[in-house]
Amino acid sequence: MGNGIARISSLTAGGLRSEAEHVSSVSPEPSKFPLNLLSPELKALVAKNLTVPQNKRLRLTNQSFRQAGAPQLQAIKIPLDQIGNLERILKNLADVQKVQITGFGNHPERELRQLAALNPTCLAKITHLHLHHPDISDAALAHLAGMSQMQTLRLMNCPAITDTGLAHLRGMNQLKTLILTHCETVTDTGLGHLAGMSAMENLYLTNCSLIGDAGLGHLAGMRAMKNLCISNCPLITDAGFEHLRGMEQMKMLLLVHCRAITGEGLAHLGGMRQLKRLSLLGAPAVTNAGLAHLQDMEQMEALSLMNCPAVTDAGLTHLRGMARLRSLHLQICAAITDAGIANLGEMAHMQSMDLRACPAISNAEIARLEARGINVSH
Repeated sequence: MGNGIARISSLTAGGLRSEAEHVSSVSPEPSKFPLNLLSPELKALVAKNLTVPQNKRLRLTNQSFRQAGAPQLQAIKIPLDQIGNLERILKNLADVQKVQITGFGNHPERELRQLAALNPTCLAKITHLHLHHPDISDAALAHLAGMSQMQTLRLMNCPAITDTGLAHLRGMNQLKTLILTHCETVTDTGLGHLAGMSAMENLYLTNCSLIGDAGLGHLAGMRAMKNLCISNCPLITDAGFEHLRGMEQMKMLLLVHCRAITGEGLAHLGGMRQLKRLSLLGAPAVTNAGLAHLQDMEQMEALSLMNCPAVTDAGLTHLRGMARLRSLHLQICAAITDAGIANLGEMAHMQSMDLRACPAISNAEIARLEARGINVSH
């Protein structure tokens, strides 16, 4: 195949385009032309010499060309079992800067070791990894230490990862998205290893029950943060919110089942003028006084106060300044009455309300909301 590729590479652009046009016009029936059997580098050569319309037709004809056929391709996705071809693929797709690896199996440490053995040029272009396995350990994460170009890393259902494992991520200064779920032994110390990641935009900490206010302190320098999700972290209190106050680009803040939050910490969020989505779901200590800190958030589009039983009609008056509010979840807020939501139903952009398990809301009020075109769950 190598000599064949060399001969094809020496063809004139016109000659290769002629062959490519033939490929792009063939029937998708595999028996007539086994496109899937072509090597990745040959697909890349064919694709380079097609026009944009021909590239589009070729990608529709055969799924294996969907990446190779994209002109000036800058990002590709490749399964782990094809990692041996990555160097050759990158030689023929010179514009590629981002590589996503998929298809990790039941031997994550061995597979990550294989990945780390790639030459530095290939390794530097791996930007997206999704790891989902309970056997992923600190030793496995050690193989990621040289991947300084990483932009998205998902560590999902990885209970064996500890603070020591997160230390291997310290060189990933371009990391924009980090997802940690069920990393139940990670503590505030572990988050300390992330402190220098100023490019971080999306951080998800789910079921990391040992993370508290000091952990949030390590995030304070992440001024580019846009989406922060913290769930089932019972050690986080209102005091931790002070560390978030510099995140003025925040668009989504989800604080789910953080039961120690009362809402007083929301006073530190006043600078988040771009905040569009806020969830305080499952925070039973959130009070009307806490909601007063939200009254100037004019960009808010979606707010969840689900299972915040201390919120009453008086608390809802603080939401009337949210002129763009489209979605409001008040499920299991048993103290809310018709009077509390009457004014909210008049908000011009309101599209949906969740009023399930709100026994003081009458059928008449629900009918009034629905008559205004609001989708009401009850």
